[in-house]
Amino acid sequence: MFNSLFSNIVYLFSSFTLLDAIDILLLTVFIYYILKFLKGKQANQILTGIIIIFLVDLLSAILKLNALNWVLNFVITYSIFGLIVIFSDEIKAYLASIGSTFPFKKKETASAESIEAIVDATEELVKRRIGALILFEKSPLGDYIEKGKIIDAKITKELIVSLFYPNNPLHDGAIIIRQNRIAAASVILPLPESVVEKRANYGTRHLAAISATRQTDCIAMVVSEETGIISIAQKGTLMRNYTLKALKELLNRELKKQ
Repeated sequence: MFNSLFSNIVYLFSSFTLLDAIDILLLTVFIYYILKFLKGKQANQILTGIIIIFLVDLLSAILKLNALNWVLNFVITYSIFGLIVIFSDEIKAYLASIGSTFPFKKKETASAESIEAIVDATEELVKRRIGALILFEKSPLGDYIEKGKIIDAKITKELIVSLFYPNNPLHDGAIIIRQNRIAAASVILPLPESVVEKRANYGTRHLAAISATRQTDCIAMVVSEETGIISIAQKGTLMRNYTLKALKELLNRELKKQ
């Protein structure tokens, strides 16, 4: 028995090729990213349910429970499409984040001059209690840009403040920063459907920032017109009470090389 086992192991490794190694490596990477996506999400419970259904389906096939097996196969087939629809936003954001990690040539999203202008504009908005929402593009935000007014202008303190000024026809919605340009203004963003978030006393801009950063890998900055507080949203999480210094450090860290 031992000789037979040893012979099988020797045969397995002798037939192991470079293509097999690449196959295993790609499968490992795929499983890693799937588990990373599911980590800490409600999808964990859904995954558990799917595994249970698969096991029951396998058992029904072994025991030849044809009616149950047919129903489970039907459920599994259409559940896959349902999951894609349910988690479409999360999948889109996660694929964008995966793409941003690959070692392609990095682009400078915003220069030191542009970041300085953004911080100075934010300071002015805070002083005047002018509400603002700015999205900083990392992966392409073309779908959002198309929903707003194309600006394609150099980033300046004066332009940012004027775009959000209450009497300006473009003051509603967000502006989008793409590299060293203001790509678009008056961009209306989708709001999250979560009841919990709507009860958290967030304003429309804060909810829009949460939603945008949940669907994409952008960074969103919000200035509250009621309190003048600066908030930052990343990956669907809102962080409040940012100082101008902390804002500048964040932008330099996240936007200088993308």
